[in-house]
Amino acid sequence: MIRSSRRLAFTLVELLVVIAIIGVLVALLLPAVQAAREAARRSTCQNRLRQLSLAAVNYHDVHERLPLSPSADNRVQDDAGRRCWIVSLLPYMEGQTMHDQMDFTIQGNKGVNLELIKGNLPEVLCPSDEEATTPLVTELSTNFWTKSGDQEVGLTSYAANSGDHRNATGVGHPSTSFPPWANDGYDAETLRGVIGRWNYSASFREITDGTSNTYLFGEIVPSWCHWHAWGLQSWSTTAHPLNSWNEVVRTSDGWLADLCITFRSLHPSGAHFSKCDGSVAFVSDDIEHCLFRNNASRAGGEIEGVCSEYKSTGRVR
Repeated sequence: MIRSSRRLAFTLVELLVVIAIIGVLVALLLPAVQAAREAARRSTCQNRLRQLSLAAVNYHDVHERLPLSPSADNRVQDDAGRRCWIVSLLPYMEGQTMHDQMDFTIQGNKGVNLELIKGNLPEVLCPSDEEATTPLVTELSTNFWTKSGDQEVGLTSYAANSGDHRNATGVGHPSTSFPPWANDGYDAETLRGVIGRWNYSASFREITDGTSNTYLFGEIVPSWCHWHAWGLQSWSTTAHPLNSWNEVVRTSDGWLADLCITFRSLHPSGAHFSKCDGSVAFVSDDIEHCLFRNNASRAGGEIEGVCSEYKSTGRVR
């Protein structure tokens, strides 16, 4: 009787072929999986920004003005300032309990307030930026006058639109022309955006360019800068092109100059922005720089056809 022979294992060549095929399949599928994950993160980011923006709209309905970041003298314990506009929105985004725990008779970076803002607030973090979940020392979480007492605080991935001024340093993109008013932006006269760094926020009636045409909030990468903490302050300008990388300069007294205050994200090819009507859109980092600046102006009455003056490069990607 003839017995049939059976192979009980792969040959080495067959095994190597199977491994090679699996490797090719993984190489083909991995980009698709990564793209799907980024799409999900991007959708979550967009939704978080929308909820934050709708909270601001609801806040305006009650207070007839967008939330602001009050200033303070850091040397005075009972000076009730130095807190971010996000703090005012807590009751409008299911954060009433935390808001009630805060002491609004003292500064936002003192006492119980400091303890509360040391943690993360997931609602204001972009899921594509893992580093944003790590609390850091920021400008206002240290003793400004003695440069001591560093405290790590929770960050935020979203900044208020303060217009297109070049910050107090007067630093702007080198290939961009700026009128004289763009050298500062701390008050209503020099700030063309809707929420200033200190003590100014616009009412909707001041946004004569239209709430659906004017940026409210935009994305930032907080770990690349020194200013963006959800409990203390978070503002940015369109003085530099979207997703541009500006050299971070350390001043003689050890502080980082604010060339880094720029809208940017870790999403491929752009960043999310909300408008003052609560809508959210993804803005490409190829947007014409003057259009980008115009969208940050609340009452500029800009005219189309002048963008060529502000063409510039220097983006991250």
